[in-house]
Amino acid sequence: MQSSKNNKNSKEDKTKKDSSWNAYPRPQLVRDKWVCLNGKWTFNRDEKILVPFCPESELSGICRRIESGELLVYERKFMIPDDWKGMRTILHFGAVDQKASVYINNKIAGTHEGGYLPFSFDITDFLIEGKNNKIKVEVVDDLDHKYPWGKQKRENGGMWYTPVSGIWQTVWIEAVPQTYIESLKIDVGLSWVEIRAYGIDTGTITLLEEKHKLIKETETESLCASIHIDIRKPQLWTPEDPHLYEFTIESGDDKIKSYFALRTLSIKEIGGYQRLCLNEEPYFFNGVLDQGYWEEGIYTPPEPECFERDILAMKSLGFNTLRKHIKIEPEQFYYDCDRLGMVVFQDMVNNSEYSFIRDSVIPIIGIKSLSDKNRHTNPESRRIFLESMERTVKHLYNHPSICYWTIFNEGWGQFCADKAYDRLRALDLTRFIDSTSGWFRQKKSDVDSHHIYFKPVNLTAGKKPLVLSEFGGYACRLIDHCFNKEKIYGYKKFENEAALLEGMGKLYDEQILPLIDKGLCAAIYTQLSDVEDETNGLLTYDRKVQKFKAYIGTGRIEIIGNHTDHQGGRVLVAPTEQKIRAYVADNYRDVIRIVSEGFEPFEVSLDGENYHGKGTSASLVEGILAGFAELYGKIEGERNGFDAHIKSEIGVGSGLSSSAAFEVLIARIINDRYYDSKADPVQIAKISMLAETEYYGKPCGMQDQLAISLGRMALLDFSSREPEYEFIDFDFDAVGLEMKIVNTDSSHDNMDEEFASIPGDMYKVAELMGINKLGDINIDRFYKNLPILEKKVEDGEITKLQLDRAKHFYDENERVLAGAVALQAGRVERFLACVNESGLSSEKLLKNILPEGVKENPLSLTLKEYKNRPEALALKLEGGGFGGSILVFENKYVK
Repeated sequence: MQSSKNNKNSKEDKTKKDSSWNAYPRPQLVRDKWVCLNGKWTFNRDEKILVPFCPESELSGICRRIESGELLVYERKFMIPDDWKGMRTILHFGAVDQKASVYINNKIAGTHEGGYLPFSFDITDFLIEGKNNKIKVEVVDDLDHKYPWGKQKRENGGMWYTPVSGIWQTVWIEAVPQTYIESLKIDVGLSWVEIRAYGIDTGTITLLEEKHKLIKETETESLCASIHIDIRKPQLWTPEDPHLYEFTIESGDDKIKSYFALRTLSIKEIGGYQRLCLNEEPYFFNGVLDQGYWEEGIYTPPEPECFERDILAMKSLGFNTLRKHIKIEPEQFYYDCDRLGMVVFQDMVNNSEYSFIRDSVIPIIGIKSLSDKNRHTNPESRRIFLESMERTVKHLYNHPSICYWTIFNEGWGQFCADKAYDRLRALDLTRFIDSTSGWFRQKKSDVDSHHIYFKPVNLTAGKKPLVLSEFGGYACRLIDHCFNKEKIYGYKKFENEAALLEGMGKLYDEQILPLIDKGLCAAIYTQLSDVEDETNGLLTYDRKVQKFKAYIGTGRIEIIGNHTDHQGGRVLVAPTEQKIRAYVADNYRDVIRIVSEGFEPFEVSLDGENYHGKGTSASLVEGILAGFAELYGKIEGERNGFDAHIKSEIGVGSGLSSSAAFEVLIARIINDRYYDSKADPVQIAKISMLAETEYYGKPCGMQDQLAISLGRMALLDFSSREPEYEFIDFDFDAVGLEMKIVNTDSSHDNMDEEFASIPGDMYKVAELMGINKLGDINIDRFYKNLPILEKKVEDGEITKLQLDRAKHFYDENERVLAGAVALQAGRVERFLACVNESGLSSEKLLKNILPEGVKENPLSLTLKEYKNRPEALALKLEGGGFGGSILVFENKYVK
């Protein structure tokens, strides 16, 4: 949902010029009347500081270490907007580290201790109406370890980082009526939501354009109104489809906007292993450790959009989970994870003391079972940790992206983990709990959690879901983008990005991925970015370099239009869910090196002079280089080659255009790296097609390459010299349909002769009609000539099969247009009829299901099976035929 913008009537709008941090700070409870107080404040009476950046950071304008016991004094003035009269004013702080006292007009408004959680005060009674009001915040940060402290250390180095003091999250005020919604608690299932609004006893909720009455709860100590709503045709939240439901609540003069998502978390035994399940299905949580440090702002990114960029960078690499490591972020981070689709494993922030021998050396040498009942026995420290844990859960409870809590990490501050588990479970019945991440496991935890560095990952699943909650940490320092040019810190060192990519590829292929079938449920790689001395990030600390990039492509679904493109016809296409990914890193050589799963690695010279000959994957890459060179000139510069490690879910011979997917993927990489993305989708398709026809030596049309290059459902038209396309926007899921590809486990890879016969037969009929290809005349003219053509069948000039294939082309070409028009008009039944007619025509006229003389094959048997399934509303073969896959449109509500 869109967050509310800063109040337009505010006289403090000038602060926007002073700080990029003016996004609405509480996306799950949004009001219109608010003022952001970020920007320039007076600091220690004679300096200026940019809030919300800590004084240790460069962005704050102070950029110095804060001494223990030093008093930090923040001051500024603000006006209350005129339209807030008669309302109460709440002052909010996102986070202040470590002890804060807040004054309004020289009167104490409140105090707070602890550096990671939000707090607020009602300051109405301290305000002077119609005048500037003065706010003063006094902060002392002794880095007292009885409070949560994370990885801050005065003597930073290695895995310990620069400390953070004072204000480091947004400061803001909002106007509320005398009675207002103070907080929400949202619980969900697969098809229902239960919403509790605290601070009110009645109200109206608007959800999916329907209004519902909130009912006062009588069995709670707090004033509360609630409602249970069943959701018709629910759309579940996943990282792949992060659907959010927006709603508003009105109560008296108060109105707020919020959102929720439908998703469940559970543990099930599947295939003999305990599995973590999302929405009742096993789900592999493939994640990275995210410590949330930034070179210029330390704890605070330069702008809120930085969170989105990090999330999307990790999603592009194939990750679906971030482990937020012993830090609590501004709510913008969790909102971005909610809406963009990124699972969060959230750590509690540690307090008490760390011991290198006890917490690191002993477990690394193999001693990982120690009782924790008599550790960290200080009663005040224990109380503060448990209270902070409770506040963390309540603060973040409503975010659907958070699926997993970690209580203690590697024994830091650990005490009575079983009791802590019970306390956390009482607060949250829904999420997974990792009581002891890494080691020192006690009895109560939902998972078996391990950290493995320095040695091979060799784990055996037991009675609980197996989680590798930290591993990797491979270091690659880029000297122009590092914090410490003298030292490199990590668990295995690589000289450049290509070597890092090679090492990570082997780690995943040989150690991590094979464990998934043996019970591994989650794996968290260390880490998202470099942090100070640590150079084991996938991004550099300054976020200017991603050490390797991912390029993602798809295969091609031919919805309607079987064998029409090569005759100048139309095709309705869509991308497959199956992906092809290339992980690309600089190799500082003059070659492109391709490492593709299931094939021998090969290298191609950037200058195109090392020709490999036709019929090889290398020849495809050489053809693509030649195509770009002809359009835009040869690649300039030296030692700017790359390694590409390619993984494909698109089976060779599956009918989903695996070869075109490879060609377009390589073309996109070259276009991005060397030609500033000058080539548009049509040019990329042309270059890819020419590489296949002229360099590889296999004639083909451009349908597959263009469909894949466009990457969206589209109507393609090849009747002109330049292909034309029109995007078709239609949500099958919204009408209860699932577009499904079923692999028949039979390849058409050895059917070159059968494939070639289809366009050959069509060209033969075109020749008899005096045209180059069938698409040169329309359907009316063809059927006008049909009696003449039937006579030629009788005379033996053409065969009945050749004429039937021509009939298929003309009927199919019209069917493509009819199907596209039906989708645009929302006529689903007519569209499904077109798909079924296409499948029947391929069977009866085109005859590309069974090769001549074959009675049954996996393709024909699969089609027969799905015709008898009640959920299958339409189906047809996919691609060239004789093997590969079928396309099925299923009613997703029928099993």
